[in-house]
Amino acid sequence: MTSAVEIQNIISELTECEKKILIIIGKLNVSPKKNNREETILNKLSNKDRENCAKSLKLLVTKGLLFKYRNKNYGASSLGMNVAIKLKEENVKERCKDLSRILMIINNK
Repeated sequence: MTSAVEIQNIISELTECEKKILIIIGKLNVSPKKNNREETILNKLSNKDRENCAKSLKLLVTKGLLFKYRNKNYGASSLGMNVAIKLKEENVKERCKDLSRILMIINNK
């Protein structure tokens, strides 16, 4: 079992594009044995990040967070799923923080 500190260390070493790919995998709620098509990941990325997607996927494979299942299909390792879930939770907290501020302002009026 990986600790929270280890996961944070891994997250700190990731590029922005790698983080976005793992957030997408975390949002898909896939099991470690399920494969994700590269096209599915590409469709959910912005145009700017699509350019770096292939390179980022290869880097995630070399870091052991993803594994190549078939041609253009990737699966998440158990460590990769832990990192993806943590990134997804951080992303939701960040997005909801702004939403809670807006709701507080609306309720005070």
